[in-house]
Amino acid sequence: MQKRLLLMAALISLLLLPLAAGVQAAPPATPTKAAFIRDDTLWLGENGKEVQLTTIKGAQYPQWSYDGRWISYEQPDGIWVYDTLERRASRVYQQHGTMARWAPDKNVLAFLDAPVLNTVDLRQGRPKPFENVALGVSTYSWLPDGTGFLASANADLLPDGWTSPKLYTIAFNQKQADLFKNAKLFYTIPQPLTLGPINLLSIHTSPFKWSRDGQWVAFIVSPTASWSMDSNLLCVLSADGKSFSTVAEMLADPQWFQWAPTRSDLGYIRGGDRLVAGFTNKKLTITRLPQKKTTDLTPPSFIELDFDWYSAEILATSRAKEGEFSHDPAKRPHPALYQVNVKTNQQHALTAPPAGYGDYQPHYLKKTGKLTWIRTSIRDYDAWLSRSTPKSSDVWMADADGRNQQLLIKQVQQISWYEGKP
Repeated sequence: MQKRLLLMAALISLLLLPLAAGVQAAPPATPTKAAFIRDDTLWLGENGKEVQLTTIKGAQYPQWSYDGRWISYEQPDGIWVYDTLERRASRVYQQHGTMARWAPDKNVLAFLDAPVLNTVDLRQGRPKPFENVALGVSTYSWLPDGTGFLASANADLLPDGWTSPKLYTIAFNQKQADLFKNAKLFYTIPQPLTLGPINLLSIHTSPFKWSRDGQWVAFIVSPTASWSMDSNLLCVLSADGKSFSTVAEMLADPQWFQWAPTRSDLGYIRGGDRLVAGFTNKKLTITRLPQKKTTDLTPPSFIELDFDWYSAEILATSRAKEGEFSHDPAKRPHPALYQVNVKTNQQHALTAPPAGYGDYQPHYLKKTGKLTWIRTSIRDYDAWLSRSTPKSSDVWMADADGRNQQLLIKQVQQISWYEGKP
């Protein structure tokens, strides 16, 4: 047995040898459009040029409309949209809304001013006044066909205990006078949730993500606030609401679970306990539905911090060696990007960041075949750790195999890519 373990360790070491990737000094022309936040203002990157679109501080969470005309963003004074055709910004909601999300098939923007779900119609080229769609909403996502929403209502604490979170389908029907008629109960989440020895209160959910065939929806169910920092359960529910199961314990990070592009393979980074307790127990795992066949992809003594799919068989992951948490960021593990073949389990390094830097948030641009990521210095590590907005992170780009690495955009806080209509 000891010889077998030594052989496996040697094989893994060979698989993790870095590729020789040439780094070019000059940034290339941007093959796609990127809306990004720099110095708390909105910018546009296109064809190698950068244009500042707004000057008012506080912009965050840029999102592209499905046709690339509009960019939504959130400010402390409301929800805004920028018209890239007429080059002007408009405030469409004058309160502090959150979770602005575009419909997948039309220029309609939804947003939440909890507990009210609202929409703004921009299909005529000008924002119409916002409309209320539903009440009592805690979290939501658009349905894949754009006909409405899947929304959740949080559990409530009553004298006899906690109620259960409930999921509703909500029709996109702005002419409906009675808002309560828009919603239909879809599923009631069990209270409590269990997974092996884990017994967890069901209080609220993350936004929802649908498999590419529309047969499954994945989401995180979280307990109360402090508890949810360490333990949450990833769940899947069939599109007919008849099959529900808990999949894994994980942190409450919606970036850490994603469906494969062409089939019902759910990728996620499993493992409880917050990162400040130690850089351990964060493993990249794939579960195939409906068989529920599970495969672990992280080698021993490593952790994963982000990932993205290339295809149904290939993905990129932000991987670091396990280590203790330190108040000195320079002493913490710093990740590099690796490519993983899900089918063969072949793995190799894509990047080798310089000392004091880490590579995070890999994002594969499917129509151009390019890989992008965020390179962050140690002075911004705490900002990344709390998912806040670092001040000096840079966007890098390379070929899918990691070659021809290029610095693309400097000093980016957040970024959203547009590659064309789905």
